[in-house]
Amino acid sequence: QLEGHAVRRRTDVSQPSERPVFSNSNLLLSADDSYAQEILKVSAFLHVSDPLAPASPPSARLLGSGFIPLADLRVAADATASKRVVRSLNFLREKSDDTGQGRSLIVGKATLTMQAKALQASEAVALPASPSMSFSPAGAALDKALWAAKPFQHWVRVLVHRADALPLPPESAQATVRVALRLLQAGGRVEQESATTSLPIAAAASSFSSASKSSGEINFNQEIVLPMSVIQNGSSRFTVGLTLEMVSADESGTPTSSCLLDLRWSPASLPYFSPVHLY
Repeated sequence: QLEGHAVRRRTDVSQPSERPVFSNSNLLLSADDSYAQEILKVSAFLHVSDPLAPASPPSARLLGSGFIPLADLRVAADATASKRVVRSLNFLREKSDDTGQGRSLIVGKATLTMQAKALQASEAVALPASPSMSFSPAGAALDKALWAAKPFQHWVRVLVHRADALPLPPESAQATVRVALRLLQAGGRVEQESATTSLPIAAAASSFSSASKSSGEINFNQEIVLPMSVIQNGSSRFTVGLTLEMVSADESGTPTSSCLLDLRWSPASLPYFSPVHLY
């Protein structure tokens, strides 16, 4: 819409996407001869469904707006249309901080191609009214949250690279190894668990000594993510355990489980905002 004018044109609603695509992306606005002094206002809306009323239609909430002057769309005296102008537009959302001062956040971008055309009397058409939009009571307020608030979720990320100097099973036996990450209660009870896939042991590639000839290695190159939703700030009831486990089977097929490595940490001792690397 033109800033300060009531007439609006809007696209259809796209499918959820970071780069939305619209079926009716060409919009036509009528204006008088002073249009080049106007400012075009382009707004982006999100269609948000109410989780408490899933049967109700989604309501449109304002994400942000951008403004483009139309001075470059002047039609020359001997022409019937202006040149095509391509402009990049930032959708801005006003946000108030703790001091009450407002600041603008870029919440989206768009590229617009614009052109002004002088219609002759025979070309003039009646423009249909733009379909109405359903606004929620808080939809137009820029300081209202668009998404439901969720409690902060603690996670532990471990990048498992490789393990070497592993015992090789006899040729007639089979063995697999995995790394398990667990959240343990004080008595050792497992509260949460995540693990890598179980991989077979391969003979070590390097054989610089007789000891290395009988050792194996595994390249995991996997990530373990452990949710810690039960952890509360300052809680000492839980520990994080990491174990390297081997399951082997003899000729009869009887499995035997053994722990090759067992590490324990307090959750408070783990680094913030960076993963744990395991070699």
